[in-house]
Amino acid sequence: MMPASAGDAEDALQLPARGVDSLRVGNEADQVFRPRTMTAKVSAVACVALLLVTAITGAREVLWLAAIPFLLVAQCLQRIEITGNHARRTGLRIVDIDLSTARVERTGRAWWFELFFLGRCLELRDADRHGLLLESWLWSKADRAAIVDAARGTETAVRGEVGPHS
Repeated sequence: MMPASAGDAEDALQLPARGVDSLRVGNEADQVFRPRTMTAKVSAVACVALLLVTAITGAREVLWLAAIPFLLVAQCLQRIEITGNHARRTGLRIVDIDLSTARVERTGRAWWFELFFLGRCLELRDADRHGLLLESWLWSKADRAAIVDAARGTETAVRGEVGPHS
């Protein structure tokens, strides 16, 4: 049997029933979108392969080619968070766009046309002229459609239009 003072000391060391995980810090995003994982994997493999070719052959020209897939991997580290009527892209270049005033500037093209022929990608632009580019080779079609729907949904809510199921 433990003395009363040892039991009291043990109770004092126990964590409270409500942990720190239940506290909310800042605004949590309603939706979070991340780039395609396949793009990151293929780019990383290509970068490593070109770095190995550089190390084995000693040809420094190949090192410049390794920079291209490395930049694609770096772009895959970004994400888009939608909170209320704002979308925020974090990554290489931070963009904060107001979805309530956003409209589609360009509709985009096939991923291979955008990537290899510098074709125009899907672009949203708000009233303050902040732009959000959604490349089809980086973002899935479903993610791009969900972000456009979020912009159109807030636009409909702001104008007070009634949907077909209301």
